[in-house]
Formats: sequence, structure tokens, C-alpha cells
Amino acid sequence: MLDEKYLKLDDLAEPDGYAAPSTNEDLAYIAYFRQACKRYNIDFVSANQDERDFVIRMAEVQTLAEFPSFFAKHMLYCS
Repeated sequence: MLDEKYLKLDDLAEPDGYAAPSTNEDLAYIAYFRQACKRYNIDFVSANQDERDFVIRMAEVQTLAEFPSFFAKHMLYCS
């Protein structure tokens, strides 16, 4: 049953779909984002705007250190 649902999703993603496979940079950003939330004990959903900006910035800085091309493609926070 679930396989059929996933096949329907795959059909929607081809060829002009909106979904693309995650790149290594995307996965690294998500990992660093989660680490920053955990490290600074910030629940992103209930955080205020300053806390959210801080977590996003920390994740971007870490990702940029590992993947210098990340800045050009994905910079979410502009200072």
C-alpha cells in the first residue's frame, strides 16, 4: 500500500516536478541546523525571531565551512 503511494509521488516528481534529491550540502545543513538547536537548547517552533535567526546563522556558518559553494546557492540569512 505504501509503495503505491510512493510511486505516485515519484510520478509527480517527474519530469517537471518540484522535488529534487537532497545534495550533500543540503543534508549537511540539516544536520548542522539540528545540532545547533540541540546545542543551544532552542526549540525552533516555539523560538522567537532572534533565536531562529541565530540557529539559522550557526547552521549556515558550519555548512559554509565544509562546503564553500553553499553560500552562493543557499544563503538564507542576509546580514
